[in-house]
Formats: sequence, structure tokens, C-alpha cells
Amino acid sequence: MSVRKTLSLITLAFLAAALFCACSDKKDEQDSSRSHPESSVQSSKESEKSSTEEINAAVASLSSPAGLDKWFTASKYSTSEKEYANVPVRIISVTRGEKAQQRVSSLTEKSKVYTYRQPEKGCEWVIAQYELSLDDFPVDEGGADASVTSFIVGTDGGSITQTDGTLFSDVTMNFYDEGYVFEGTVKGEIAYTLPVGMKDYLLALGEYGETTGYFSEKQNL
Repeated sequence: MSVRKTLSLITLAFLAAALFCACSDKKDEQDSSRSHPESSVQSSKESEKSSTEEINAAVASLSSPAGLDKWFTASKYSTSEKEYANVPVRIISVTRGEKAQQRVSSLTEKSKVYTYRQPEKGCEWVIAQYELSLDDFPVDEGGADASVTSFIVGTDGGSITQTDGTLFSDVTMNFYDEGYVFEGTVKGEIAYTLPVGMKDYLLALGEYGETTGYFSEKQNL
């Protein structure tokens, strides 16, 4: 056999071996990616769990009310337990004046419960948008909605006193999606009127006589 022919055979053998190794490596990579499909799902679940654990609802009292984006505890009626249970809730925005008035007008047009009314002279509409977590809330087969009992009070828990010394009172309107869910974070809006620019008040969430949490606009000033 000639030297040239021998070198050709050696070269072919080398190329064949290299091609086999490359195919083998590619197969190993494919097998490796197929052997861990559950790990990505588990990671996703762990991420969701971590997100839930980040909700640490505090007690928001009269003397220490919550500010914007601060989770606090409030009571909500559970139809499955036939009693009140505590839920984490937070106020994520407060809108006043003309923008709030337009929003209330739009919401009441679609509402089966509320009708629009003009604020009294010297007063304005206020809308507080909230989030409420149902992750640990007891629900039956029908689920739960995003409703929450609310009312406004003075900073001492009593009636709101205006600058002229007269008392002011108003009922709140709760707007939320009509759908029912079993877990997760739901949203709603609470509308009420106040003397223009007044921030010396508290928005109370939760049933009176049960766990009540308080929010103050002044916490973010």
C-alpha cells in the first residue's frame, strides 16, 4: 500500500471519529434537557410561593395607620365559614377632584347599586384604589369577590371635624368586578366625598366590630 493511500485512510478514520463524538455530545445535550422538565415547573411554583410570602400584612391602627402600598389586615365575611376572616389589603392610589369625579360618574353609570350625585358645596370626590389578597381566605365552591366593607372617620376614630368646627360624614361606595375567584390578588375602588383638600381623616377597611385596618393619606406626605 502506498504512503499516500495510507494517509488518506488515516484521515478518513479521524474524520469519522470526530463526527461520532459530535453526534454523541449533541445527543447527550438533548437527553439532559429532556431529563429536567419538572425542575422548571418547580422553580415556577417556588417563585409564585415566594411572591405570596412577600405579603406581610401589619396591624394598621388609629395611632399607626398604613400609607400607600402598605399591606394591612382587615376583616371580610366568609360565606364558607359563616363568619369574618382576616385578609391582607392595601391602598395603591388615591385620586381627587375632577379626575375622581369623572371616574365616579363612569362607575355609577355601570353600577346596579349606586347612582351618581354631585358633591356638596366645598367638597370633592375621592377614589382610593385597593388590592386584596384571597390566597389564605376561606372560600366555598362559589369562590369570593373583591368586596370589602369601608367607612371614613376622623383621625381619632370619631366623626370628621371641618375647619369651621362642624361635623362631616359620608358613606363610601365600593366598586369591584362581579367575578368570583378562589385565590390571588383582586382589585377594587372605594369612592367617597370630603371637604376639598382635607387629609385629616382615615379610611377604615373591615367590618365595624371586627378587625379594622386604617389608611391615611398623610402617611405619604
